[in-house]
Amino acid sequence: MLALSGLLVLLFFQMSSSKVSAGPTNTATSTAYSVGSTGAFLSLVANKTAYAVGEKFTVTARVNSGSYRVDGVDGVINYDKSILSLLSVKKSDSVVFNQSGDDCAINKDFGNGNLTFTCFSGDALNSKVVAGDLVVLTFGAKTGGKSRISFECEKGSVSDSNIVWSNSSMDIIDCSKNNNLLITVKQNNDLNNAVTGKCGDKRNVCISGKPNDEALPDTKNEYRWKCIGANSGKNVNCTLNKKIEGKCGSKRNTCLSGTVSRVSDSSSRYKWKCVGKYGGKTVNCSVRK
Repeated sequence: MLALSGLLVLLFFQMSSSKVSAGPTNTATSTAYSVGSTGAFLSLVANKTAYAVGEKFTVTARVNSGSYRVDGVDGVINYDKSILSLLSVKKSDSVVFNQSGDDCAINKDFGNGNLTFTCFSGDALNSKVVAGDLVVLTFGAKTGGKSRISFECEKGSVSDSNIVWSNSSMDIIDCSKNNNLLITVKQNNDLNNAVTGKCGDKRNVCISGKPNDEALPDTKNEYRWKCIGANSGKNVNCTLNKKIEGKCGSKRNTCLSGTVSRVSDSSSRYKWKCVGKYGGKTVNCSVRK
């Protein structure tokens, strides 16, 4: 039997015994499917990763089964209860298991630093490739500090988070691909001192925040960098046009680079300028008549 135990097993069967005859909790074998490249993984997604003490926020648990049809998903989620309070858990309004007979069983006895749930297909004939939402968790930020919110997952284990392949009821999750969260809770005085990044007018310079030149690659025409905020202040992307030096063409009134600017010809020569851009030099050009 996959991930569920204790109260969750009881809850699962209370919710599903009258509706389903097969699902991840009653069809799984005791040996996990040893496939490391299935592309099947779980994710935890939040709007941001830094909050003030007393602030509430939601985290959505999602699944991506790669190219595999699946019967269901078990989730075991851990968090630091000294930093965060888990206030509620519900099935997502856009849950991927959304056919008649499908459901999610959630362990309501949370608050001790972990949560378990199972979302499943009520009909094995309707198993499908899935990518999307499972359940939504609402947290409260209790005190300053950092807390991981993560799926408990170990290769070869069927007592933690699992994605159940419909062909054989084996676990195909690739734990190394799971996307977890690191949440930072700031005391209110820290947030009041937030520093938002602000770009300077020179390459890799910030008026506020810390410059990071490696965060964005330069392009042919632009220098790019980030100004990193502090104390939960926002980061900003910065760009600066590269200098274009004026360079004369070989024919009358042409430039290899820069912009043509006409000037008065002499009796023996055609004359013009190639005007540089963004601080680039301007050069005088001429050819014989």
